[in-house]
Amino acid sequence: MWLTRFLVVRTCGHLEQVAYETARAYVDAKSGGLVRAFASSWLVKTRNPTPENLLDLAARFGRSLGERLGELLEKDDQHLHREISFLVDRRNKIAHGLSEGLSAAKALALENDADIVGGWLIENFHP
Repeated sequence: MWLTRFLVVRTCGHLEQVAYETARAYVDAKSGGLVRAFASSWLVKTRNPTPENLLDLAARFGRSLGERLGELLEKDDQHLHREISFLVDRRNKIAHGLSEGLSAAKALALENDADIVGGWLIENFHP
């Protein structure tokens, strides 16, 4: 059970960092000087990688980027939207010492879903 919990916490943290680092790297590659400093100052804090927060981040770089991420999250009857929401919820429950009721198989499935979203972020924010 402890390894399952650890995997969920690490998976969610990884997705959070991928979102932050890809956005930061994109700003660094595509801007300079005061514009880079200004834009980077808005990216100093990471947020829980809920679908809403990820969509907000992507849309700040352009409406079409947010729409494309939305399409990914909504595909297959909102599978990724539901699973990423579930991942963040379970990570928060674990962090607050609450029972999360996850199996190892579910934790591995969540890792796979987070990898899909993280891969999308890397591909789409690649300068």
